[in-house]
Amino acid sequence: MKKVLAAVLSGLLCVTAFTGCSATELSCLKMSKEIMDTMKTCKVSGQIQMDMDFDSLAAFSSELSGMEISAEELGVTGKKSAKLDYVSRMDMTNMAFDMDMDLTYDGKKYELGDLYYGLTDGVYISGETILGVYQLAMDVAKPNEDSYLLQEGFAKDLKTVLNQHKYIQIVDMEEMGVSQEELEAVLPTDYQGIYDAAFRFYEDVFKGFQTDMVKEVSGGYQIQTDGKAAAQMLVSMLDFIAQNPDQVFDATEVYLTEVVKQMNDEEALEEIQELMVMIKEEKQSFISTVYYLKATLESALQDDAVSKTLDSLHYVTTMKKNGDKFVSDSVFDVTYKGQKVLKITEKSTTEKMSVNMSAPKNSVSMDTLMENVSALIHKYNPVTGVEMSWGWGDDNTEAMLLAERAEEVPFGFMEDHAWVDMQIKDGRAYLPLRLICNTLGEPVTWNNAEKTAYVIVDGKNVPMKGLLQDGRTFVAVRDFEKLGYTVSYVNEDGIKTATIAR
Repeated sequence: MKKVLAAVLSGLLCVTAFTGCSATELSCLKMSKEIMDTMKTCKVSGQIQMDMDFDSLAAFSSELSGMEISAEELGVTGKKSAKLDYVSRMDMTNMAFDMDMDLTYDGKKYELGDLYYGLTDGVYISGETILGVYQLAMDVAKPNEDSYLLQEGFAKDLKTVLNQHKYIQIVDMEEMGVSQEELEAVLPTDYQGIYDAAFRFYEDVFKGFQTDMVKEVSGGYQIQTDGKAAAQMLVSMLDFIAQNPDQVFDATEVYLTEVVKQMNDEEALEEIQELMVMIKEEKQSFISTVYYLKATLESALQDDAVSKTLDSLHYVTTMKKNGDKFVSDSVFDVTYKGQKVLKITEKSTTEKMSVNMSAPKNSVSMDTLMENVSALIHKYNPVTGVEMSWGWGDDNTEAMLLAERAEEVPFGFMEDHAWVDMQIKDGRAYLPLRLICNTLGEPVTWNNAEKTAYVIVDGKNVPMKGLLQDGRTFVAVRDFEKLGYTVSYVNEDGIKTATIAR
């Protein structure tokens, strides 16, 4: 069944979002099919430009929410622009693609490196991608000028770490428990047949339905709509489906059957047939559900905030054939009281190209990268103390460890908190020595003859005796004062907190 679902999704995603069966819409659909045929192995290059007016966004948000919202509260003021330039290669037969990206934000260019995705290989990004995101984040977030993140040494060391390996594998299919055999099984053997079946499905299921959003232009077609028109089209589509359930069922059955035949899966064919029998038996329930969705949507459209939002949305896209290439131009904008709140424009060119892609060879795992960057952060922003809390629900077997640093680590990159085992004896709390010392960056040694753990402080071995439990040493909280730390303790409503600080 996995193969069927993958094939169904592959086919359905290849069809234009604005479905209708007028002569113009069918011709537009035919061009969409040509584009998908080209995309089986191709190169796509393009540019996405986004312009945002945060002052207008704040005013628009205030009116929609009924609350006063300022641009300062959004964190950004004035007008900002970002431009993404990309070049991508696709191999739909093997479900793989790569992309090279550059971003220009507020007039400054950031190289975002390469991305690779392969269904059987996983997802890879280049070290250059992480470095570009870091540089962008520093310019956008604007941390305190004394932050270690802005230090020349940190930036240089980060670049060195990222340059050690060209790529990082951020998703490993095998680690996710999916075997190569399972992955290869979901790859359809005949995309052409699936594409053809998908387009026939749309022609059959929406026969007699028109959107009136598509018009013919020189060399191609244009789709234009606004928020309210798109919402009303969806209402009309639901009404059409409810009035023509047999047409929808028959077209769906033909499509799914054709997909399964393309994949030579007799077992799945039986499952599809059983599924369609069950659906047809519940036709009245299906019709009622569709009408309920239609009524719910119509009710939502009466809401003032929804109406104002839809009034603000406008979309137009044009696709043309230029020789053996396809050129697409799209504009999406949000307008409030004559002011452009947001405008997104995209231009892309798709051309057929033979491609031969494989997973990057020089790569490391995400865990390895995290270890390297964590070591770097510890170097420039070390832990200055730990806070241990326990006693929730009279539970004195676990404590919450929270590492304290001079500066918070951004983006949740490091988990500075964890649940750890603890012991209580004679009313005193004993904490795991090695775990806390590792967090504080203090080296611990073990003398097996003496059955004693030592912490090295200024070249001297400081004995840390305590409770031995399953090969681990637990020491009293106050014993950390012997290492030069200050220890404070509070008890609030039964929740005990010990802070160990430099």
